[in-house]
Amino acid sequence: MITLAPKKIKFEKSYSEQELSSKFVAKNINTESVYDCDIVAAFNKFELIEQIEETKHTLIISADVLFDSEIIKTIQLLVDNQPAIRVYLCLGDDEQNKTAIDRLKSRCLVRTGVAQAGAIFLSDHQYFNKRGVVITELDENGYCLDLTLDQIDDSYRSFCKHFWDNAQHEYLGELKRQAQRADVKIVLNDDYQLDGYFDRKSFKTAISTVNALALSNKIELEEYATLISNRQFSDLNRIAKENSVNIILTDFNYPNIVYEAKDDERSEEVVWLLPNEFSAGKVNWAIQLNDDQKNKVTESIDKAIEQACWELALNPKVCELVDVDFVSANNSNEELMTIDERKAITLEEKYCQSIGEFLTETPEVLFSKQTNWTDKFAAQHITFSGIIHPPYCPKSATKDELVGKWDKVNNQWHQSLCDAESMLNNSSKQLTESSDRSFASLLSQFILGQDQKRKKLIGRIDELKNFNLLHSTPAERKNAEDDFSQILLEINQNKMQIAQQINLAEKEHMWDKQNKQLSANKKQAREDVSKAKERIKNKRPELETLLREIESKYREEVKTYRSEEIEGNTATLPKEAEELKSGKQFFANKENRKKHAKLYQVHNHLFTKHSKVYKELLDIEKNTDNLEKRLATVIDELVRHEQNKPKVQSLNESFDKQLGLKDKKQLKITWPSEDLPVDDFSLMQDKGKRYLVIKSLDKYDIANKEASRLKATVCTFKNGGVHA
Repeated sequence: MITLAPKKIKFEKSYSEQELSSKFVAKNINTESVYDCDIVAAFNKFELIEQIEETKHTLIISADVLFDSEIIKTIQLLVDNQPAIRVYLCLGDDEQNKTAIDRLKSRCLVRTGVAQAGAIFLSDHQYFNKRGVVITELDENGYCLDLTLDQIDDSYRSFCKHFWDNAQHEYLGELKRQAQRADVKIVLNDDYQLDGYFDRKSFKTAISTVNALALSNKIELEEYATLISNRQFSDLNRIAKENSVNIILTDFNYPNIVYEAKDDERSEEVVWLLPNEFSAGKVNWAIQLNDDQKNKVTESIDKAIEQACWELALNPKVCELVDVDFVSANNSNEELMTIDERKAITLEEKYCQSIGEFLTETPEVLFSKQTNWTDKFAAQHITFSGIIHPPYCPKSATKDELVGKWDKVNNQWHQSLCDAESMLNNSSKQLTESSDRSFASLLSQFILGQDQKRKKLIGRIDELKNFNLLHSTPAERKNAEDDFSQILLEINQNKMQIAQQINLAEKEHMWDKQNKQLSANKKQAREDVSKAKERIKNKRPELETLLREIESKYREEVKTYRSEEIEGNTATLPKEAEELKSGKQFFANKENRKKHAKLYQVHNHLFTKHSKVYKELLDIEKNTDNLEKRLATVIDELVRHEQNKPKVQSLNESFDKQLGLKDKKQLKITWPSEDLPVDDFSLMQDKGKRYLVIKSLDKYDIANKEASRLKATVCTFKNGGVHA
């Protein structure tokens, strides 16, 4: 068997003449590139502390955050040792400056709320020994410039503007309050040290040294300008390269120095020293350099250009950069790269689109897209290795809809056979359960006949279960379908016959049971009537005699009552009180009961006794009448029951429906319009595409024909099993 297995390959490709995009290439490898400028020197904290200590009259400090503990301690000692010295602090956020405020608020006048970039320190600005320094950042990354007298005056006026007019809070000893504006107008020499000044403009520059991201966004480079930049400002460096700027990259942070070209506002070039954390929206302690400062800075820049670590190479070839460090001109802050002489690379595995492609195409063609040059290759000669895979059935593929249709038809076929067998067994079970009931003797012969029919039908159903539906002809399927319909019809007929027989036997049993009960009821009713008549015959004379005796006794009591010589009672006794029944109405009157109290007691006793006897007589007579009526009802029920004896008849339509015998649909199967693939090929689909899956190349030709018929792509399962 010829299996479809992945192929391991290896080939070599040379890129010596491949042209690359522009690069910044390392130079002066053996020369140490350092910053060298006496005018704009690296910040030295101890020199600043010395300047503070030498202050005699006034110390002015403006910074966004004053955090250095040694500088804060020096200011404390200065004021403690020389109480006459006045110290003014203009700071940024209160919370960030909490340490400085807490330690200096009782010694200095502190105002806050002015966001700043860079810092200035002015000592004794109104005296002959005045000194001033601007610092681009108050840490080891900063640079400082000693200010000229004019620059001290400009900075002092700017400080006053921020301190007196722009500060938000003021600290006087332990008191914090809202800062009040100055009563006088502060006159400035220039406004470039005000907040927002640089937010209104960009720098059209001839020469720039840039070390701040916010500043890089403000630079407008003129054609053929010079830019000393850091590799981290890739966007600025890319724009400089596109504008044919002479761009120099350094590995250290140069101070922000911008040569601003002449424009409508300025008649001559201006050179700026700007803070490290330059921000267009803040106060920037920027300085315009004078001619002497400018000349010395220019000398330093020229020297930096000579010692530049990186130069721009336009479209170099791969062979020119072997063993040389470089970075992309379009993304200068990326990691350093170099070109090796040789390298081995493992390619991403290739998955062919067809079996034909897998069998015939060369590795160079199949991997052509992956072997197109990219800077990531970083080698002059590359040996590629990889794996070529045959086309796999997608991992997300599912069985094709056609397979589902045939599975559905096959399941429907076998389920229908199982349902028919279940229906047949249920009918048999119904007969078996009936054999234990009281009317089973009526069904014995019928049960034997039904058992023979069931065995024959089960045999025919088993034959249809073994029928190969998926690989049969339409004619064979039609014959099987007709045979099944006939079996289903016979099962339904048997079911109806069983229901009829059980129903008739059950009704006859119930009729006979009710008939016996009604006959017993009739007999019992006759006996009850006879006993009642006998009782009334014997009891009535006795009760009537007792009633007469009670009435006679009352009349005797009345006579006795009249004969008594009690004044006032006998004279008013009316005739109606002489009889027991009429006396009831007489004694209903309260006055009569009071006048004839003795007779009333006698009457009440005898009347109660008379009523009891009379009620007993009425109950006996009423009971006899009820029993006679009951007897007549029982006789009538028995007659009607005998007239309704069950007869053999067909089940009515409603009962047929309850049993599922009416409106029974015959088996209806919609056969798929296409046949399944031959042999053991699997038909799959994914995202509207069909895949015919083979296990080996032995039947590749047959698979191609089947794939053509089914409009499918021939492929295999990954690892010979489940989907890829």
